[in-house]
Amino acid sequence: PWTVPQPNKSFTFKFDFHVSAVLRIDNIWKFNFNDAIFNAENDSKMIVFKEKNNEKVRLYTHKKLMMFHSSRLPISCQNVIVPASVSMNMLEKCLQIAHGVQVHCSVEDVMKVRFIAKLLGLKNVTKYCERRRIEYLNQVKITDQLFHSTFVRDLRHYQVHLLKTLNSNKELKRKLETMDIQKMNSESMKRCAHFFFHNC
Repeated sequence: PWTVPQPNKSFTFKFDFHVSAVLRIDNIWKFNFNDAIFNAENDSKMIVFKEKNNEKVRLYTHKKLMMFHSSRLPISCQNVIVPASVSMNMLEKCLQIAHGVQVHCSVEDVMKVRFIAKLLGLKNVTKYCERRRIEYLNQVKITDQLFHSTFVRDLRHYQVHLLKTLNSNKELKRKLETMDIQKMNSESMKRCAHFFFHNC
């Protein structure tokens, strides 16, 4: 309700501005997670990520959107202390991707963002990282360790593209001989069998 100012009494109207998004140099709009939205610390609709070693460094995001994409964040979650092993810069990239921003990431950044997404249970971010890894496949040396980790983690789309980099069934056989096949799930085995029969 509006109140009419009384004579000889001051009338105060308080308001704030909040910048929700910023157009960056790379011509991509990004959400502003650095500035608190009106009383975000006490707002049950917000999640505040605080850096462990410096709680003044914070990122603010809407809880409903995070809960929609996350399988791990509890409903009561309001304040999250970010471990020292997690870069706030990478967390910010992860949040941008969770909100639908197509962030440019290097191969190394994709791996770091994927790690954070796994911790937070953000399925849409892990899928985004898998797509990026496929795009960068020609820039990465395919080691036995990379091959093994892909099959253990069951990155199905990445596996298909990784198998396409192999030249023959002998190469697949050599890779599989160095792995513990018991750790592979049935879908991964089917993909290997498909590759084998397709290249007979």
